[in-house]
Amino acid sequence: MRKREIAWRVFARELRDVRYTLKGDDREPFYALTPLGARVNRIYAVGVLTHVKEIDRDFYKAVVSDPTGNFYITAGQYQPQGRSFLQRIDPESLYDNPMLVAFAGKVRGYMGGEPPRLYLSVNPEFVVRADEDVRAYWILDTVRKTAMRIAAMEAALSLERPTREALLALGYPAYIADGVVEAVKEYGYVNLEGYRDMLLEVLQKFRELPMPEVSMEELPPVSEFGDYEDEMEAKVLEMIEDMDYEGTGANYLDLLDAARREGIGQTRLDEILEALKDRGEIYEPTIMKYKRIS
Repeated sequence: MRKREIAWRVFARELRDVRYTLKGDDREPFYALTPLGARVNRIYAVGVLTHVKEIDRDFYKAVVSDPTGNFYITAGQYQPQGRSFLQRIDPESLYDNPMLVAFAGKVRGYMGGEPPRLYLSVNPEFVVRADEDVRAYWILDTVRKTAMRIAAMEAALSLERPTREALLALGYPAYIADGVVEAVKEYGYVNLEGYRDMLLEVLQKFRELPMPEVSMEELPPVSEFGDYEDEMEAKVLEMIEDMDYEGTGANYLDLLDAARREGIGQTRLDEILEALKDRGEIYEPTIMKYKRIS
């Protein structure tokens, strides 16, 4: 079974700047190689749904905006949850009442325009309504991860011969090192100052957004965070077992509802699911279903 690709946290601007893709034969996955070295097959993002349009029967396009630009979503028969969500949206209502959404999905590319250039869109595995807290956490997490890629690229460009081993020795994880070395080879010079300025602009806009209110009394003591994390993971594992009604796996949206009742937000649930998959405790028999490994 092929290990499922991680869902990258990237801003729309970095994805828009992609000029190179990586793909072997038909059995190999598609990757969009960003200038900062993210090898993107899947993404998870949160933003404002501003446009929805039915292109053909049961085929929809949508635009989701983050503080740096737009993501373009396409959903058809092979994205039933995303298509169903978009079908229920009145496009005219978005002009006066844009909607916050979270989505995850596979990135796809095609050539278009004159002169031809690469365009990327996302085939969503899911699209759900989000709130200000989910958007705030996604923005901060994406800023942090983008800053790490900027630092890794800066380190690589300072080396006479950037290699995976050299970046690993500097403390960068393998998935960052591999992508950065490939990006240096394909892109050569990368305007890192432009990306730093982008992050500063994002943080400036972030200050203007409604901020989540968290009472200090709601948080466990610092010394108990390890136990608190273990307790949340144990709860999610229990939910997966309890909601595997037909032996085919627990549905993601059911898990999300149950997690929220336990005080676990969507972003945290996604992180827990990824951690459990990485440790081999659960797997996905089909898209948006999770099953515990006995």
